[in-house]
Amino acid sequence: MPKVSEEHKAAVRERLLSAAHAALEEKGLEGFTTREVLERAGLSAGTLYHYFNGKDDLLMALAERAAIFDVERLPRQDLLGLVRRLLGPGAKVSALPELRNRARIDPLVRQALGRYDELLVSTFAPLVERQQADGHITADVDAAALIELMEIVFEGVAAHSAASMFVTSHERVAAVVMSLLTSLQPSSSAHKEGALA
Repeated sequence: MPKVSEEHKAAVRERLLSAAHAALEEKGLEGFTTREVLERAGLSAGTLYHYFNGKDDLLMALAERAAIFDVERLPRQDLLGLVRRLLGPGAKVSALPELRNRARIDPLVRQALGRYDELLVSTFAPLVERQQADGHITADVDAAALIELMEIVFEGVAAHSAASMFVTSHERVAAVVMSLLTSLQPSSSAHKEGALA
């Protein structure tokens, strides 16, 4: 029997995680099954259990993947540009709200999401601090807390989008978030075109 390469194993694992991510976004936790994941990935049950111990292990791996995959793909140029991209009309619906729900009862998912949260704050708080030093954001804003607040906002918007539950609209909520962030600019630079754009 030929030996399977590490690249092939990594590709199959990523295929399973991508299928699981899509299933979780579309079906939610209630409809999330290993059968659904396998059908989406076009793989057998034996393959799944070669990489994961079951549904809970797969959910934990999804949470860990979010910490590496989602954070590493985000741009680091400027805060408003990042927010615009994440809240814009073409923004990708995140599986994080579903994983947060699962974290209430699953300590392993909670632990994985804790690592995601720490990575997010440690990656993007320096971005806010640089913009504070450059005079684009008021110096009295707690950079780490602002990033954590933005994470909560993004996940809330994602959850509302996934359930189509806006009373107003995605666009109106995103516009208010952008307006609030713009208000963090010092008055001397608030009117400079492109200060944060």
